[in-house]
Amino acid sequence: MNAPAAFTAVTTTVRPIGTDTVFLALSDPTRRQILSALFDGQPHAVAGMGGSQAKRRDLLRKHCEVLAKSGLILREDHPQDARRSVYQLAPQMKPLTTPEGVRILDFGCCIVRC
Repeated sequence: MNAPAAFTAVTTTVRPIGTDTVFLALSDPTRRQILSALFDGQPHAVAGMGGSQAKRRDLLRKHCEVLAKSGLILREDHPQDARRSVYQLAPQMKPLTTPEGVRILDFGCCIVRC
């Protein structure tokens, strides 16, 4: 029998997000709308978050970049088109649904209904 191949250890660093950063990111209603759109944990393009018009897509893209810089969401290249990006919640975000069906995001310092 062949010896099993050695596994390479992969480490990821999850940086804690400061309270001021969370509240600054949540201060804009458009950013809260983006977080709500990303609640399902799946990657979404800006167009899938309600950016049907060019100006609206540009606005959403700028807000997504603010959220990505704050560490609340992640930006990745689109799988089919490298010119576009997709966004999803960062691993430290905890999307939960209460037994009553209320969707919430637990930021550690506060809980926000989506």
